[in-house]
Amino acid sequence: MASGSDNRQETLANFRADTTTVDINRTFRLKLEGSQWKHDRVQQAIDEWQNVARYAADLLPSFQAYQWGNRNAQLKRVVRGKFDDLDIYAHDRDAAVEKARDAFSSWHECGQPGEPPHGDFGNSDYFRMSTSSGGKGRREIVENDRGYGLQISLINQRGIDPKSMWFHVNVGDFQREWLQKVVDDEAELGTVELRYDDNGTLWAHVSVSESVKVYKPGDVNKVVGVDLGERVFWAAAVVGSEGVEAVEME
Repeated sequence: MASGSDNRQETLANFRADTTTVDINRTFRLKLEGSQWKHDRVQQAIDEWQNVARYAADLLPSFQAYQWGNRNAQLKRVVRGKFDDLDIYAHDRDAAVEKARDAFSSWHECGQPGEPPHGDFGNSDYFRMSTSSGGKGRREIVENDRGYGLQISLINQRGIDPKSMWFHVNVGDFQREWLQKVVDDEAELGTVELRYDDNGTLWAHVSVSESVKVYKPGDVNKVVGVDLGERVFWAAAVVGSEGVEAVEME
């Protein structure tokens, strides 16, 4: 039992640590189904995005290595001058530049092993949407009579309704759980990368983030002991430097 008078003891609730919020990220693939004209638009976006990324990769060696990772505005200005008539959105064009820049920065930080990462761009079958605020407004997970769909806007052309580009999503239990959290505003859709595999199947590689509460480690400075018994189902005690400070039992 506790030392001292029970009247002086506090409840366990008084010893609970403060909490803070952290983001938990999940990444998974979604198999997409849609009509041919939608696939044609996706392929058009991929081709334009890859051309921008390849051009940026060809330009980067003309910059000093320390400029590769500092978001130097000059590179973007040069690329914009070269590709001022694209049908993809400007934010997605800039995302292609940042993808090439990140690849070169990573290669530099690893000691520049082998050849520069030029070959990663130009002929690949993927397109990464911008994570800017404008880009986030052009993709959405929607719930429909078949389950879930991915609604995206890739081509900035008159006559194309941005909301008409949606694909049915084939999901398993794990993906369904997280997509429902997005629909219910309990989680946020992050990066979206569209990619064709070798069989011509379109996949969306997406990330989803959820904010959860965790205890602040610095606030945990007490020891809690729990005893499971037969007559008493459980008993818990908080022990400090002066003995038992709180006891609860069920």
